Order: sequence, then C-alpha cells, then structure tokens
Amino acid sequence: MPKNFPKKKADVFEGVQLSTRVASEAVERMREILKDHQGHEVLFVCELDTDGKVKSVIDLAHGSPGMVPVPRKQVSCGQVIIHNHPSGSIRPSDADVRLSAQLADEGIGSWVVDSDLKRLCVIVEAYRDSTVLLDEDKLAAMIDSGGALSRLEQHFEPRSGQISMLRTVVKAFNQETLAIIEAGTGIGKTFAYLLPAASWALQNNERIVISTATINLQQQIIDKDIPLISKVLGSEIKAVLAKGRGNYLCKKRLHEAIDEEGLLLDPQDELSHIAQWATTSKDGSKSDFAQLPSEGVWNRINADADNCSGLLCTYRDECFFFKARREAASANIVVANHHLLFADAAMRAQGLGFDGTVVLPSFQRLVLDEAHNIEQGATNFFALTLNKWMVLKYSNLILRRRRGRNFGILAQLNASLPQDSVKTLNLDQIEMQLLACKEATFSFDQEAIDILGGQNTIRINLQTQALLGKFMVTVTHLNNKLLQLVEILQNLLTEIEDLQLSGELPGFIDLQTMIRRISSLCKTCQTFSSFETQNDKVLWIERERLSSGENFAHLIACPLDIAPRLREALFKPYASIVLTSATLTTNNRFDWWAQRLGLREAKTIAGPTLQAPPDEWSGYDSSWYGFDQQSQWKEEKKATVSDPHALESLQLPYIDRSAFRIRVQSPFDYLNRVLLAIPDDAPDPASENYQNYLSSFIVKGLRISGGHALVLFTSYDMLSKTWEQVKKQLEGSNVTLFKQGDMERSRLLSQFTLDISSCLFATESFWEGVDSPGQTLQVVILCRLPFKVPSEPLQIARSETIAANGGNPFTELSVPEAVMKFRQGFGRLMRRTEDFGIVLVPDRRIVSKSYGKTFLNSLPPCGKIVASTDVIFEEMQRFLTRMRTT
Repeated sequence: MPKNFPKKKADVFEGVQLSTRVASEAVERMREILKDHQGHEVLFVCELDTDGKVKSVIDLAHGSPGMVPVPRKQVSCGQVIIHNHPSGSIRPSDADVRLSAQLADEGIGSWVVDSDLKRLCVIVEAYRDSTVLLDEDKLAAMIDSGGALSRLEQHFEPRSGQISMLRTVVKAFNQETLAIIEAGTGIGKTFAYLLPAASWALQNNERIVISTATINLQQQIIDKDIPLISKVLGSEIKAVLAKGRGNYLCKKRLHEAIDEEGLLLDPQDELSHIAQWATTSKDGSKSDFAQLPSEGVWNRINADADNCSGLLCTYRDECFFFKARREAASANIVVANHHLLFADAAMRAQGLGFDGTVVLPSFQRLVLDEAHNIEQGATNFFALTLNKWMVLKYSNLILRRRRGRNFGILAQLNASLPQDSVKTLNLDQIEMQLLACKEATFSFDQEAIDILGGQNTIRINLQTQALLGKFMVTVTHLNNKLLQLVEILQNLLTEIEDLQLSGELPGFIDLQTMIRRISSLCKTCQTFSSFETQNDKVLWIERERLSSGENFAHLIACPLDIAPRLREALFKPYASIVLTSATLTTNNRFDWWAQRLGLREAKTIAGPTLQAPPDEWSGYDSSWYGFDQQSQWKEEKKATVSDPHALESLQLPYIDRSAFRIRVQSPFDYLNRVLLAIPDDAPDPASENYQNYLSSFIVKGLRISGGHALVLFTSYDMLSKTWEQVKKQLEGSNVTLFKQGDMERSRLLSQFTLDISSCLFATESFWEGVDSPGQTLQVVILCRLPFKVPSEPLQIARSETIAANGGNPFTELSVPEAVMKFRQGFGRLMRRTEDFGIVLVPDRRIVSKSYGKTFLNSLPPCGKIVASTDVIFEEMQRFLTRMRTT
C-alpha cells in the first residue's frame, strides 16, 4: 500500500440517542441483563407504545461476543428486536441487514445498540396495520347524561364510577397495557368494559375475549348487555358464548351408543329422545334441553375430546361443536369461562402459538371479569389428577364388549382394515392388557382408600412416607401396566401406518389420542412415585363419593405457586388485559391479590393506606346503629383518598409491563340501607355449645324476617347439622327452607328467588354468584368467618412456604383469603339500588380479635351494631320494619 494512501477512518457512525426511542424503565431493564451477560450479545424483543417508543423489553436469546440467535417464531408483527454490539459500534453488519430485511416482511423492526446503552441504530422500523384508537371522551359521553344510553333506558342514571372505569379500560386498550379495576356492586362494570371492547372490535376488525367465572354473568352479557350495546353504538355486534366440548352432543357417539343398544333400545329410552332432539336442536348444546339428560347418558354421547376423530369424522360437516367453533371464529366478542381461557392459554404457551384457533380463536385483547377467582381457577386447571374412573374411561373407549360384539376405537379400526393386512391386530391380547390395567387400577384405588382410613385427605410427602409403602407399589404397578398398554397400542399404530392407509381409517386419530391420554396418566403416576423430588407441587389423596354412596380415591398434584404459569401464559403475551371484580382488595389494598397472581411484589404495589375504623365504631349507639361513628369513618376515608376514582399508573417489573389500577366505590347507599350486626355474646365457633347457639340464632332471625334469607356456612357438615335442628323448630311456620344439594344449583336458585318467604342454606360456591334482588333476600347470615380448613394439603403447603421465607402464614394467607370470601358473602345482599337488609355475623372473632379489623375495614361503610344477641334481634326487628314500610 502506498505510504500516502489515506488511512481508513474510525467507525464514527453515531445513530441516535437511545433515550429518544426507549423508555427509561426499559433501558434499566436492558442494563441489568447486559450486566449479567457482559461481553456477549443479547437479543431483546420489545413492545412499542403508540408513539413508537419502546415501553417494555424481554431478553429472548443470549449469544457469544459476536452473534446471537433469533427465535423468529417468538416475535410478532409490530414488535422490535434489539441486539447489542459489544464492540461499541452500532453500524449494522451485513448479516444484520439481511436478517432485518427478512423480518421486515413480517412487520418486525430491527435495531442495534451499543453495550453502554447510549446510542441506537434503527435498521428497520416495525410495521403494523393502522390501528384506530378509541375516543375516550366520545365513549364516556354515551353513558353520561344526555348520551345514547340515557335515550334507550327509561330509568337511566349516570354513574361517575362507571364512567371512570370505562375511561380506564379505554386507556388499557389504546396503550396496550393492563388495567386492574375493583368496581363495587352497582357500578355497571360489564357495560363499562363491554362498550370499549365492542367499539375496538368493530373499529379494528379484531376479536375480544371476555372471560368470567359464572354462567349467570356469561348469559347476562350475551342476552342483555350485548344487544343494548349494539343499540348504543348503532352497529350489530356478533357475540358468541364459547362452551367446553362436554356441553355439545357428538352425533358419532350418539349413533354408536344407539348401535350398542341394538334391538333392546326402547323408543321411550333416553337415547331415543335425544336422537329426536338432535334433529331439531339449533346448537346441540346441553342447555337447549327442556329437561337435562342424565349425567351417565350425556357423558356417553357428548363431544369429548378423548373420542373426537376431527377431520376424519363422518359427521364433521354437521358437528355441533365445530359449528360453534366456526361461529366463535367469526365473532366480534367471544364470551368464555376461566377454565376454557386457561386451557387455551396453556396450549398456546406450550408451543401452539398465538395466531390460530386452539381452544378459543386467536385474540390479542382480553377482559377477565370475576378476577378474584383467577388463582383458584388456574390452580385447578393446571393440577394433575388420577383416579380409577379415568383409567376405566380410556379402557372402554379403546375396546369394550357387549352382548358378544366389540365396540370402541379398535373395533372400528379392525372393521376398516383390509382383510389379512395386519396380522397383529389381536383384540383378545389387547383386551387382556386392558383387563390387567383395570385390575391394577382397582388395587391402587383400594390401597388409597385404606390409607385414608377415616380421613378425607392425606398429603403425600416425607412426613407421611411411612404410610405410603404399599400404596406406592400399587401406583408403580399401575404405571407399568399402562406403559405396556401404550407400547402395544404404539406398535399397532406403527403397523397401521406402514399400510399407508392411516389418513383414511376411521379410528386412527382416536387411537393416537388415546396413546397421548394414557401416556399422560403414566406421567401422573410417575409424579406421585417420585414425590420426594416434586418441590414445586403439592400432592395428596382425596376421598370422593358418588351419588350412589361409593367411595373412590382421587390423586391430585397442584402447583404450589401458580404465578409463573400465569405470567408466561396470560399476562405477558396479550396486548391488553383488563382484570376486574367487586373484590380484589383486602384492607383496601391490592397487594395480596396482585402478589398471588405474580403481577407484582406486595411491597411495590402498595396503594393508599386506609386506617381501620376508630375503636368507638364497635360500640352501640341506640339512636341509630352507630351511624354517627360510621359517618365519621367515611369522612376519614375521603380525607385519606381524596378521589375514590383516582387512576394510578404502575410498572410491573415481574412481567415487564405497565398497568393502570383503580378502585371504584359502589354507588349504593350502604350507610342507610344495610345493617351489619354482630352479637358480642356469641360463643367461640370452636366451642361445643356454638352449634346449638347458631341453630337457635338462625331460628330467631328467620322468625323475625319471615324468611327472605340466605344462610352461608363454611362446611357442609355444619350446614347439615344446623339444617336438621332449624327444620324441626320451624315446622309449621310460613318459612320455606331450601338446602344446597337438594336439587340442581340453577333450579334451586330459581325456586329460592321465586319464593320470597324462603331461606336457602348453602356453603362454598354460594358465597358468590347468588343474585336475588328485591324482597327475596333481605337477610344474609354469615355463620363463621370463612377461613379455609387448616388441614387442606394445598393450604398447609403454601403456609409452610410462607413460614420458610420468614413470613406469617396466618396474616399473609389465611386472613386475606378469608376476607376476600367474606366480602363476596356480604355482597350477596345489595344487588340493586332499592335493596336493603341486614348482615348477621354470629362470629365474635370479628370484633374480639385484632385481625377482625381487616374484615371490617374491607367492607363498604354501612350501619353497624355490636351488642348482645337479644339487643341484636330487637334492632333487627326495628330496622326491617322501618325499611319495609319506607
């Protein structure tokens, strides 16, 4: 090279300042990650806000000092990938440019940063189809005075809380964030989130999923709210209620069941009636029956995934389930329950992706109503279970014999194969293996029942290991027999595949499904066999009983902490999520609920601190139930939280996202229309004489109220004992007594609502979801503070974890859980503005124990009396008389 040849200039390409395109929180997150991988390239996938600025980052891949892999399937249109150049130069390499060009075709942006996070080079900007943002003021005006809703509803009254909630939902949709909203009863929360959801779906041709915990709310949304919102918006909204497969009739299974019965099928038989119904039913759903079919028959003929041939089914074109799925795929709003949502989210997170239909059609925006149930619902869904009925079900689906004929998947396959084409399809051999599986199942079940003895549950851990010797032998034996069955079926499958007819044979896909299902049972067996290493799960045996009285054992393995699964499968992937309920706080704070779901650490989500009611509030003011003291407390609350609808923006580092949080207080006049009454002379609930006191207390209360009551228990055993005692003492009275379990839930609630002089005794699930406004319900009796049974295996394990981390299980788990449920029970009383009534709590711990203030402080301000039982009933009489005659 000539001496006078100019030297190559240093790379001085500077790009732009990183802070102009990346939020400070995201920069700090990147800095922490790069520090951990110093000297190596890291690939970040980033979400942009509406201004094109990075609002959150996730480290997707880690590489060497010179390169990093790009998992393209985990990056979506509208996102940006950023990787660092440890060399300090931010000039893109040839490889960077080539990859960026490929990603640009998918709408993905590519940027390069230096490792000091000071400069940025934008190679390609992200692209997404133009999104039409919601007009917050326009939508808020629709539910305000003079708006579209006021012209449609005769008795319309604007609610500031509803407007505040709607504005929060709009912000979450427009800014692609989370919104956490506690909305008190009477706010009209479904309308507050449905109006923005429907508007977004119509404007952007994008599907929105609404998930709830109860069928009652789902039906309200479909039958009442959506039609009204269509009128408000002046546009037709297509909304579909998504149901699980078990709700639909399978025509293939129906015909198989009829074929099995053969000449013995009576025209008056239930199957015959269902076959006739199937010719006229519009949707083939169980809810379309005038009278529900028996459980045994329906389980035989529903669209169970375990026996679905999919594309190969001869009835596919007329399949009720797939017709419903197609309807959902074309809907603006899909309404589902939490179980379906979790099933969909889990399968997507496990590799099926977020673009196509899985359990639900694809979506990017989600509203979770009744969100206080999320942890319990997700825990139940992600649990592993095993019992004898599961093994027997799969065995019978594979092969069963009746009246000398073979039925099931293998019988169907055998009949479809060419003559002499498969030498090993020996049904006798397979039947012998199935019989061995059944025998192993019965041995396992009997041993589990023997271990339980007189107990209903027993935890499987090191402390109970001495009891588990013989039981673990039966679990291992069952596992071995199931593995042998899988091997036989897999060999059969392989030989059928070798015929190159597998795509045409009925039953081939069904057999594949059975192999997966039985393999899953093997994994469950192995989980229990290796219980010593299952540190992230809680394992136990539980006794269950059929309606016939037969006992059987149920093995359950639940995740100890559901938060990681929720973060990965739910909170991270979707653009906007709205979580709402009437009860998300304890002691007026979101801390506990948010921590349980993995949204954020309790220490960093602290909201405004509300002082507990003053001590004198627990006294008795004969002038009017201590309303003066209660009013004083209400004013103190106003002073502490100047705006009950104030919106707070939070950063959620656990999921690298931001969120809006708001509490919207109920518009109901609890202060003047609800009396909370606590007898201070009630025996301790753990004492021997509490049962007799409680029965006597309920009898006196019902005689004063003339029914109109809901009595909620914390155990079915206490319910049964109290029911027998109360029933005897109220014989001949005008009060009709209903008891949970006497009839199907919806029918029971319907009769209770219609008979306004009745009383319903219930437990567990009836603490929520009961909506009986007006004269039906004017008295709610919460017999005990609803603490979970301390012997429940999951409760014990979670308490142990808290204690091991230096916490207090009672205050950090038991009390918050009980407060949540207590608030739900209390909320059964006031369902409409004109409602009134009294909540009786014959559990003195609420005023005698320090934790009682947490329960009281979590309720809306209302009238309150703490006095002797006799005085309580005197004031109850005066209160109900006054309110009924006003």
